[in-house]
Amino acid sequence: MILLSTLALATLSERGRTTCLAAFEAAAGASERGQAERLRREQDQVSYRVSHGFLRLALASEAGCIPEDIDIRFFPGEKPVCPGGPHFNMSHAGNWVVVAVSRSREVGVDVEALPRDREASVPMAVSPEEMPLLPSLADRRDRAETLLWSIKEAALKLTGEVMVEPGHLAVRPAGEGLFRVGPARAATAPVREAFVRQIRLDGEHVLSLATYEAVPLSQIAAIPDCWRGPPGPNIAAPAIPPVGHAPELRS
Repeated sequence: MILLSTLALATLSERGRTTCLAAFEAAAGASERGQAERLRREQDQVSYRVSHGFLRLALASEAGCIPEDIDIRFFPGEKPVCPGGPHFNMSHAGNWVVVAVSRSREVGVDVEALPRDREASVPMAVSPEEMPLLPSLADRRDRAETLLWSIKEAALKLTGEVMVEPGHLAVRPAGEGLFRVGPARAATAPVREAFVRQIRLDGEHVLSLATYEAVPLSQIAAIPDCWRGPPGPNIAAPAIPPVGHAPELRS
């Protein structure tokens, strides 16, 4: 089972905000505190602390302990890990923070805001063999490129291969909102394959969840958006539709 905990910063209750900040202050390590302090705007510092406090609450809930018992280790150029604890990954974009946690499998997660400006795009993410895929992702080219970018970003966060060029990855549909990510023809080094499922957060944000095996929606439990209290393990939410052909993404 994979637990997705989603947090909408703009609508977070005061209780939720206080709980997240308390978890950060009680449990964050020196690297996290230093990163928060290096942010220039106070609002960004608070958002960082809330997000990382939320991460520790989600991990503690799944591990059955308190946030202070969670040991998160950060390594340059690698994904953070929780030794002896559940696998996890976190992403933050705009108003949304998402934490993916699993006891049984490694995960990678990415959240992206879909562009409103038609001139905004990420063409460097598109390999030549993916050009036929773009129209099936969204009617607008800029949004299709962003969706493709998110798929690849989640896969790279799963593997921890942060130095791989996005254009060296190729995305292929695998059915029902699921995509297979592997090496593109331009790849110059081996790339470990991943499966990515895209889920709509709202009309303007998309979530991409990567795993090494194809995971059905029945194995993904989600805490609904606008979280208002400490997360609990495997809280089921109404079914979340996949992004493919979603009318909210077409404009």
